[in-house]
Formats: sequence, C-alpha cells, structure tokens
Amino acid sequence: MQSQTRPVACVVPVLLVLVMCMFLHPMISFAQQEESIADLTRLDLAVPDNPANNILGLRNTEILRPSSLREVSVLLGDLFSLNSTIPKSISFEVAPLLMLSEPSLNEFKDLHWAYSTRISIATSEGKDGGRQIALGIRMSLLDQSDLRVNQELIDEYRVFGKVMSDFGTQCLEENTEWALLDDEDRDQRIKQCAKEKLTSATRVPADKSIAAIREKAKQDAWNEAILEIGAALAAQSQDSLAANLMSSSYSAWLTWAQPFLGEKGQLLLGMKGRADRNGYGGDWFSEASIALRGYFGTNSFKGFLEGDFLARDDRSPAVSAAAGIEVNLSNGIWIDASAGLEKVASRSAAITHDVSLRIATPELVK
Repeated sequence: MQSQTRPVACVVPVLLVLVMCMFLHPMISFAQQEESIADLTRLDLAVPDNPANNILGLRNTEILRPSSLREVSVLLGDLFSLNSTIPKSISFEVAPLLMLSEPSLNEFKDLHWAYSTRISIATSEGKDGGRQIALGIRMSLLDQSDLRVNQELIDEYRVFGKVMSDFGTQCLEENTEWALLDDEDRDQRIKQCAKEKLTSATRVPADKSIAAIREKAKQDAWNEAILEIGAALAAQSQDSLAANLMSSSYSAWLTWAQPFLGEKGQLLLGMKGRADRNGYGGDWFSEASIALRGYFGTNSFKGFLEGDFLARDDRSPAVSAAAGIEVNLSNGIWIDASAGLEKVASRSAAITHDVSLRIATPELVK
C-alpha cells in the first residue's frame, strides 16, 4: 500500500517547484518583451482569490474575489495562526495559454475566454493533522478592468509604437553600418536611438510618458465590471503525506463586480453551490450561499464590508459579516486582512479573522 501512495504524496511538492519555475519565467523575460503592447497593458491590480484555495474553506468568505488577469499568482493563507509559525495553506494559479504564448491584441480580444482560463492548485493542513489538496479552474466572461481590451489605452500605445517605429527607421537610415551587426545588438541600438529622438522631439522622457498613461489607466480600471465563473474539487487524507486521498468537496462559483460610488467603490455579488462529505469518508451534504461585498478607496489601498448567507441541508443557516482592508505593498505584492462575526441559529456569534499574502507577476515598469 505504501508504494502506491508515495507517488501521490510527491505530487504536491513537484507541482509547487514547477509552478515557481513558471512564476519566475515571465519576470526573466520582461526585458525581452518590453516593446510588446500586451505586456505594457499588464497592471498591478489586486491579486485575486482562486477556486482551489477557496474550496478548502480557509477564507472567511463565500465570494470568489475577481480581479485582473495574471499569468501566475500565489496565495499564502492563515499567516498569523496561533498554532503555527508558517502558513498552513498555499495555493498557485496559472493562466497556461497566456503564460506560454505572446498573443497580439486582436488574438487576445478574440479568444479572451481562453486566455483568461486559469488553473489553480492548493494544499493545506487538515484539522486532524491530515492533508487537503484541491484543483480549480475559472474563466472571465467579462473583464473591463483588463487593459488588453481597453481600446482607448490600446490606441495610445499603438500611436506610441508607430512613432517609435518611425524613429527607428530613421535611426537605421542614418546608421547604415548597423545592418552588419547581429540582430540583438542592432535592435538594442535602434531602440536606444529611437528613445533619444522621442525625448528630443517631445522634451518629455519616453519612460515617463508611458508610466503616466499606465498609471492613469490603473486608477480608472481597478473597479470596472467583471463577471467570472469558477469550479473546484478537493480531496483529503488522514495522513500528512496525502496517503489514501478521498474526494471531499465539489464547488462552483459565480461572481459579478460593478463600479459603485463613482471611481472610489466597487460592489461584488457572489453565489456558490457546494457538495461536501461529513468527515473523512462520510455522507454527502449540499450547501448554497450568497454574499455581497463593497469596496471603497483606491487601487492601492481600500477597505471593504461584506455580508454572507449560507444554507446547508444538514444544519441551520449561517449569517456572517466582516470588515477588512486590501493593501498594495509593492509591485505584484498584496496583503489583505479581515475580521468579523458568524452566527448560526441560537449559538453565540463566533469571531472570524483572516490575513493573506498574495504575490503575482508584476506589471511592467519601464
């Protein structure tokens, strides 16, 4: 029996190493892709939840938090547990098609559903010392916060790209000897020459003009409309090495986000359906929930209030409320924290709390 379960126990660490390698790949390649308009439109909006993490029941929320599409993101949950000095849960999410290809803006727009499809994996320590593992998938049916489909910004970048292309042609005509250089050296000289011509022509550094366009778009886009669907399945083991895994949960989400109170707010409506086992190998029960969350603030710092209602077929309904903050610590690094109360029937209200660190492929800063 042990020889059959050891491969299963090895799956998680192997996958974590592979995903971390994939996480590093986009950052290594930024310098090579800095002229790509698709990369220029990547902004540091909030790092979202993922289905694999949420199905494990580690977040005190019924909402699958949507946000900007990232190639790779990592979520470390339960950071300040009283019983552990390290996070008890970790999850990764990758957008395979977006990460492994370099689509044009037209390709991205035409196949947005495919490029926005993300796969997630999560693992956590169970209450009995066992191991929980989950797999998830989600897709954006609508995402107006994604600047790769923001026509106004795309037009700005295309104009900038055309100007730079024209300057590059002039540079090559003025320095015909560059044609004898290798491709990489020639391209670097043309880019540098074109930037110098742009700076001289506009008296505004090219880097600053790009940064200004992106920063304004970021502030305008953080609370735009999003519609996402997601699903996940989970398995649990009574062994810390994940031996004898058994299916434990199935879940599906729908989340709708809309601007609220102008540029300062966003309103989220979430719905979830779920089937769970009652303990390891126990009978199945079902539940359904609806939740409402309101954000107020800016992209880099915002507070939120949330209310949830959860109905299960094996116990009384539960209602909960929470307040929290979401803070951008650095490019691609976010932290959120919340505290609240949960009430089930006549029982005393229970205090809930949550602190999570989120890391994702950063925006391109030229």
